[in-house]
Amino acid sequence: MTCIVGIADGRNVWMGGDAAGSSGHRIDVRSHPKVFRLRKHGQDDILIGYTSSFRMGQALQYGWDFPDLPSPRADLMQWMCTDFIDSVRERLGAAGFKKTDNGEERGGMFMVGLRGRLFTIDSDFQVGEVVDGYNAIGCGDDLARGSLFSTGHGGGEFKPTERVECALAAATHWSAWVRPPFTVEILKGE
Repeated sequence: MTCIVGIADGRNVWMGGDAAGSSGHRIDVRSHPKVFRLRKHGQDDILIGYTSSFRMGQALQYGWDFPDLPSPRADLMQWMCTDFIDSVRERLGAAGFKKTDNGEERGGMFMVGLRGRLFTIDSDFQVGEVVDGYNAIGCGDDLARGSLFSTGHGGGEFKPTERVECALAAATHWSAWVRPPFTVEILKGE
């Protein structure tokens, strides 16, 4: 029911998402963006783009006091796998979204842009970071990744925002579960 696309260059992050909401054979175009910015006074901003559930996205966007970011010299992956994920698990549990089945906790899938890097959180709360500098999640992910690959290897003719929009357009064209309008956010590094 979604396509979320992200690009990171070590300094900046571009993230975009569609507006589809689906249930079975029904699809709605939703007014609530699936890509948003979290701000905390005195901290760097974080971009989040989600799939899986609007409830999960709402729980992360509203009322969540994400943990303080580590110093710029600290291991950001370690922080993501510990402080960040522990806080996500607690927030999703408090919001009634986290599920436990046979002792295994499950959430949903989302993407995080932070300090020029792009992380993917899977439904089992694992944290991934691909080496390509771009990624996509949701039912249109393979279609969007193909577009990101081709627009990123053509001699630099496409700006990152154009690549995000092109990837979302490709997913919309080929997937029955991805719909515009698109939301695109840019997180600029210092």
